[in-house]
Amino acid sequence: LIKEKIFFLDTPGAAYQDTSFNFKTLAAGGKIVFSEKAYLHYRRDNETSSVKSSDKVFAINKEFAEIEDFLKKRKLIDSYGYIFQAIKFAGYHWNMLRLSDEDLEKFLLRMRAEFHDAENKGLIKRKYFPKNHWRALRVILDVSPKAFTLVFKAYRKKKKAGM
Repeated sequence: LIKEKIFFLDTPGAAYQDTSFNFKTLAAGGKIVFSEKAYLHYRRDNETSSVKSSDKVFAINKEFAEIEDFLKKRKLIDSYGYIFQAIKFAGYHWNMLRLSDEDLEKFLLRMRAEFHDAENKGLIKRKYFPKNHWRALRVILDVSPKAFTLVFKAYRKKKKAGM
């Protein structure tokens, strides 16, 4: 970690700091070993958790900007750029599940701008996205964030109800 200069971002309230840290360590590590044993457990029941704070709506964007900067500086964007965009979408999708309706609309506008930029740079490829994420991305980019919001609110409601 020291040799590769990989550290957690200094984020107030420790919001999403593991996002860029995990990606950078995997990209720089060279080897990955899978284990059936869990070493990390996330608490999702803490009402004071930073992920439940509307002040941190865009904290995840900062983490993914850090990853993109890391990939560019190390000239890894050609190797990891496509998968990075798919992982970024998955992270943003998870983030959307926790946002209020007002924050969701703001977040989607920024998200759309980021993915339009990535698409213009040729970094978006269908084969790296699960089918449901690809469809959602295309609605956000090709139709509108408002149209996506209507569908997503219904999806979120079902998810919260355990359906």
